[in-house]
Amino acid sequence: TVLVNDIVAGPADSGPSAFAVLGDRAFFSAAEPSTGRELWVTDGTAEHTRPVADLWPGPASSNPRQLVAVAGAICFLASDDAGTRVWRSDGTPEGTVPLPVAAPGDDLLFNRVFAWRDAVYAYASTASDSVSLFSASPGGAQLERRLVLCGCGGELGVPVVLAEEDHGQLPHGGEVHRLVE
Repeated sequence: TVLVNDIVAGPADSGPSAFAVLGDRAFFSAAEPSTGRELWVTDGTAEHTRPVADLWPGPASSNPRQLVAVAGAICFLASDDAGTRVWRSDGTPEGTVPLPVAAPGDDLLFNRVFAWRDAVYAYASTASDSVSLFSASPGGAQLERRLVLCGCGGELGVPVVLAEEDHGQLPHGGEVHRLVE
């Protein structure tokens, strides 16, 4: 193990975490005093280890987490003054954007993101005690609601329905059932 870059000089620690690899780069979450915990990228060299973007400008932390590589981008959860949202990044400040939600409806609290079959999926819970499953296909401009589970207490381990052609196990262990119309 070799130190690539000392993000916070001295005895303090940047606490790098939530690593995901995309091509020849690794994306991760790290903290430093002027920007808080934000998204970083490295190619394994000190000169190319840098913050991607300050998603919550200033010392407040956006706390990027659950980073996943999908369809040529990194998708993750991060917070800003609009709440916790699903973000997509190509490794540039301009290419790091929140994925808008088609017809958002309820106040959504995104709490899980994962990649499956070249698409990003995200769970969001609501104040009305339901959980919705959203997805965006490769290059998709927004998250589409795929399923609403009502009265499940906001639990994430519940069975979900994806689509007629999808059948198998989700990464978090929940079952996937075929949609029957």
